[in-house]
Amino acid sequence: MLSQQMSLNEHNSPNTQRKTGKSEELANELTNNTFYLISTMKIATSWTVSMDNATAFSEHWKKFHLSNQHLFPKQESKPIHHFADHIPELLQCWGPGQASATWCYKGLIGVFAKIVSACDSNPEHKHDSQNTINQWCSQDTTKIWN
Repeated sequence: MLSQQMSLNEHNSPNTQRKTGKSEELANELTNNTFYLISTMKIATSWTVSMDNATAFSEHWKKFHLSNQHLFPKQESKPIHHFADHIPELLQCWGPGQASATWCYKGLIGVFAKIVSACDSNPEHKHDSQNTINQWCSQDTTKIWN
């Protein structure tokens, strides 16, 4: 009985109320962080793409990224996090990722990296990588993949 009364008194103390408020705030921040991540993945793996979807992805990804920095300040960004900044552009350019957006686009990163490194290794073509990538992207994608 005494322990129950102590815990009740501790719960009602001003310090605990502040802690509880912070706990609720943290829980809300974590929930929102998770919501933004799920929302971006749902958009990225959707079977349809629209300008509104791309805009929503961009907004939710920025909110997720900022929230992550606030909640986990020691967590370092990885290259794939930077890549996600460009998913709206890829969705608009290439269309839906057929429910496996990360897989498709990770493959593209590898292809583009090879183009850049091949051009960079040859001094005569050092600045051709962007032109090569632009030309490649402007081609009919059905011809490239089939």
